[in-house]
Amino acid sequence: QVLSDVFNAPVYTIDTANSACLGSAYRAIHGLVAEMDVSLADVVKSAPAPRLAVTPTAGAEEVSKLGNTSFLVTACLLQSVVDC
Repeated sequence: QVLSDVFNAPVYTIDTANSACLGSAYRAIHGLVAEMDVSLADVVKSAPAPRLAVTPTAGAEEVSKLGNTSFLVTACLLQSVVDC
């Protein structure tokens, strides 16, 4: 749920062992073939069907925006101190 709220996106899972590793492997393959105009959908077409696990909590988008803004302001301030 935390990932869904932070990134304001639904989270899907697949019912297979080591699914996170499998997902990473699919992304790596996509990275290798993307310059040949192969879509991620084409790369994963033989993968097990994903299941919706969670969706963002109502209002999470506003909290995420506030957190991103705070991070950017802090990063800019720190960069200013480093540049001095």
